[in-house]
Amino acid sequence: MADEIICPRCKKESFTAAPYAYLPCPHCGQSFSMSGMDKRFYPRVYREVAFSLNVGSEVASAKTIDISRDGLGIAVTGTHNIPVGKTLNIYVPELGIDSKGEVVWQKVLKKETSSETRMGIRFH
Repeated sequence: MADEIICPRCKKESFTAAPYAYLPCPHCGQSFSMSGMDKRFYPRVYREVAFSLNVGSEVASAKTIDISRDGLGIAVTGTHNIPVGKTLNIYVPELGIDSKGEVVWQKVLKKETSSETRMGIRFH
C-alpha cells in the first residue's frame, strides 16, 4: 500500500511504499520522509569497516556504518556515554581517514546479550 506524502519544499504530493525512508521528491528532488526533511548535505556510502576507537581511557571496537564527505556513522561495541559535542580522534586506515570529528548524535542500542553505541560524527 502506498502512502501519500507532501514535499516540505515544493508542497507537491507524491506516493511512496516507504514513508519513513528519506527519498527524493519526484518534483523538486528534495530528500524527505514523513519524519521531515533530510538535513544531510552529502550522500552516504554504506561501508562497514572495523577500527579501534579511543573512548576516554579505553580502546573500544568500532565499525563504520556509512560515510560521507563531511562525516560518518559508527557503531561502537558496548554502552558508552559520549556526549554530543565531544571531539573524537577518528583513525580508519583502510578508508584513509585520520581526522578529528564531533559527535552530533548518539544512541545506545541494547540487545539481549550485548549492546552498542551508535554515533554520527561530523569531521572538523
